[in-house]
Amino acid sequence: MLHIKAADRFSTFSSTGFAQLALGVAASAIASGYGRGAYGGTCAPIATPGSYLCAGPADPVGDVPQLITPPANGADIIITSSADFGLDRSAARYNAGIVVQDMSGGRDIAVSASHITGDYFSGPAIEITQENGAGQRVELETSQGAITYGGGLAVQSAGDIAITTGDVISEFSDAISVTGKPTPNTAPYTAIGTLRIETTAGRLDGYSSGSVDDQAAGIWVYSDYAKDISITTGDVAASSNAIWVLTEKQ
Repeated sequence: MLHIKAADRFSTFSSTGFAQLALGVAASAIASGYGRGAYGGTCAPIATPGSYLCAGPADPVGDVPQLITPPANGADIIITSSADFGLDRSAARYNAGIVVQDMSGGRDIAVSASHITGDYFSGPAIEITQENGAGQRVELETSQGAITYGGGLAVQSAGDIAITTGDVISEFSDAISVTGKPTPNTAPYTAIGTLRIETTAGRLDGYSSGSVDDQAAGIWVYSDYAKDISITTGDVAASSNAIWVLTEKQ
């Protein structure tokens, strides 16, 4: 079933338990005096297996893409941010800001990060890929600050997905894109479990001037099958569709 509750203002132009666990990990890391490197925003492992803390102010000279890979022990991936965290990739091109990859799909993923800035020709600000993730969960939360990047937020998973945002300004592609992945029951077709997108805390802007046909959406969802989709938005602007969803009932 598809549910969409949107703000009155759409514009186009051309040319829970898991979350509580994540918050608990962040508080524990800060209280223990977690240290970070000397350069810019960094996401580094902390004592709890599978847990990372992003800390440090943005530095357009020193900041580099943050690649998060799963721990060998199979623990869930939990990424939280301190209040001072920022990431500025505006001086470099093509790379994403934070990349999370789980090629086994056997774990949940929770990411909370904001204040990410990038170059016009950059990849997604936050990119999460979960292979073979049917029955798993992805949570992405960016409502504590703005995302302004060449690409917005991108999630690929066959599991349950929850996305909560503030402002997401994508300068070269969709502000939010969600793509299903094949599962043993649906292959070669893609699937998503339940999808929840909540953007009322900010504005979505999907802009793609200079790309093919200037096609970019505020929210773009594609999966051959999906169990249930719920989208609630504030203001959305896009160079093509404010909200674009293509799927069938699973």
